[in-house]
Amino acid sequence: MPERDEVSWNSIISGYVGSGEIEKARDLFEEMPVRRNIVCWTSLINGYGKEGNLNEMLGLFLQMLVSVDDVGPNSATMVCLLSACSSLSDFKLGKLVSIFIDVNEIPLNTILSTALIDMYLKCGDLEKAWRLFDGISCKSLVSWNALITGYVQRGLLEEAVRLFYLMQAESVKPNEITMVNVLSACAGLGALELGREVHIYLGRKGLDLNVILATALVDMYSKCGRLIDACLVFVKTTNKDVALFNTMILGLAYHGHGRDSLAVFAEMEKNGPDANDVTFIGVLSACNHSGLIEEGRVQFSNMVKKQKLIPKVEHYSCMVDLLGRAGYLDEAFEMIQNMEVPPDSIIWGSLLSSCRIHRNIELADKIGEAILSSQDPNLGFCILLSNIYASVGRWKDVARVRRLVKEKGIKKPSGCSWIEVDGVIHRFLVEDSIHLQSKEIYEIHEFVTNQLKVEGYVPNFDFVLKNIDGM
Repeated sequence: MPERDEVSWNSIISGYVGSGEIEKARDLFEEMPVRRNIVCWTSLINGYGKEGNLNEMLGLFLQMLVSVDDVGPNSATMVCLLSACSSLSDFKLGKLVSIFIDVNEIPLNTILSTALIDMYLKCGDLEKAWRLFDGISCKSLVSWNALITGYVQRGLLEEAVRLFYLMQAESVKPNEITMVNVLSACAGLGALELGREVHIYLGRKGLDLNVILATALVDMYSKCGRLIDACLVFVKTTNKDVALFNTMILGLAYHGHGRDSLAVFAEMEKNGPDANDVTFIGVLSACNHSGLIEEGRVQFSNMVKKQKLIPKVEHYSCMVDLLGRAGYLDEAFEMIQNMEVPPDSIIWGSLLSSCRIHRNIELADKIGEAILSSQDPNLGFCILLSNIYASVGRWKDVARVRRLVKEKGIKKPSGCSWIEVDGVIHRFLVEDSIHLQSKEIYEIHEFVTNQLKVEGYVPNFDFVLKNIDGM
């Protein structure tokens, strides 16, 4: 080119950034003979952000503020900074960027507002996220999706569903991202009716049931106990990817259909994508839930030797539980000792439960020391250990465990469950008395318990998890 203006320089720099050649883009940026405008500055800042190089990104941004180019950041620049902070979970820097936006009165368009909402949600500041969202005069689908996605990721599933209904009331049409998040909320809440509505909506609106939506549907139906519907969606979906196979394998495994789960895995090995570590969590869970001991040993060995995958805590947890329940306590204990990663309290607790079942007090002693010496012992496992000691009359050890629980101030979070009745999601806490129908619920519970006793049911209180002396 005989003459290269700002546009041509910006285009070539943006092209190199887009193809991931950030250093070549930086070299050209430094060579520019013409004044560098906000477009090339922002393009390069965005490149470092997508690369995950926050130091270079921030350094370039500060350089821009004091450069002789006399260029000030615009909304696009701030979106690039916020997106990098959100994707890399650097919320401290994200908050500093938001303060910079306020102080310098950078105009808040829809895209920048959405980026701020996403950042606030990911750093847990729900109040600011909602306040910013509520202040948007013309809320776009992107803004709605950012808020719903953030609520789902934070585990605020009921609120996410309410936002979805509010979005529909505002006549904003959902897209694939909306539906995937709503289905994820339905799966967590067990809201089958709403999940079905979403499925019907997809068909009625002629939306393409791609593999991402199919995976969300299979997950929702599986967690709501509708395995037939989950299997139908799975079978009808073409071009199945590893996520869809994993979801189907896990769904069948958790409902005790171990053989069916392994059959899906066999199909995956024959015609599907390569298995990953999540696949083997499902496979080993299938063996665990169905008591397939030898199959579990074989699959764990194949994962390590054939697939060359490094076992994670979740894989060891499945194997320890499988072996422990079957009475192979020594083998399970040896596996824990040879783990390539440090065992967590869940693994120790799983083996401790097996010690309770098989009344192996000697091994329970060893496991108890591991649990009690951890920085944050699980209260449930402490109670279990205390009750194991109580069952054999070791009251000094019972007192020792109780004393440790009190000294460390270990508390148990309240259990919570949901149920959907006539399209309405009801939420319950342990010993809940807030629900409007709590009195009737407790009366029916008492009636059912009495009927069971009339029919000859005798509860077995051996090793029951008792809260002894306030534990």
